[in-house]
Amino acid sequence: MSSFRQQTTEMNDQQCLEDALKQLGHKPSVAADKQKVRGHYNESRKAEIVLKKEDLNEGGDVGFEKGKDGNFSIVTDTYVMKNGFNLANFTKQVKLKYAEVKIRRQASKAGLTFVRKVDTGNGAYKMQFVKA
Repeated sequence: MSSFRQQTTEMNDQQCLEDALKQLGHKPSVAADKQKVRGHYNESRKAEIVLKKEDLNEGGDVGFEKGKDGNFSIVTDTYVMKNGFNLANFTKQVKLKYAEVKIRRQASKAGLTFVRKVDTGNGAYKMQFVKA
């Protein structure tokens, strides 16, 4: 039995999302058309970006499906995830890295240079930039 779960996000920049996933050590599969997000047996969903189960060492794929509002949702069949995959924790990691990538890109466009990331405790951090 499949149990596809969907976690909504406010991530809407596909290139920033792809870069964030790569920086987290993943190998995002991107195709011109939507691809299958494989779950239990032959059940699947479709998504623009897919992390393949073979690369994740999990029982199912993780997909990023673009909604009508332009934001990506994270979809996966939690039933087949075998290594303690936690969708909420995964989503949090991706959102944080996505925000960092997007901020750095916007700062660069504004002529700023990234200096450092400072841990402020409790899982939060500040990013420091200087005028180039």
